[in-house]
Amino acid sequence: MALDQREVSLTYQGSPMIAAIIAAVILAFTSSASAVCAWVLWRQFPSGQWEAVQGFGSQKECYEALKTIAGVYTCLPDTVDPRGPKRSGQ
Repeated sequence: MALDQREVSLTYQGSPMIAAIIAAVILAFTSSASAVCAWVLWRQFPSGQWEAVQGFGSQKECYEALKTIAGVYTCLPDTVDPRGPKRSGQ
């Protein structure tokens, strides 16, 4: 459904330059956030326990290492822990 000129002017009344700056800032933050993510190669034992085996700078590097080993292994971002949340000291 196409918007007519009156609808467009009611929905956006800012400067195209401001919109471009906002878009650039959002793009910069999202691309830098994904670039700093490290990846961890995890091994799962038959008992169900997990062990961090090795860390990598990119998902591609982790998956390349995954191709060369046998067993129950997986690659996850360093922000994900397959062991679940840590318990509090209580």
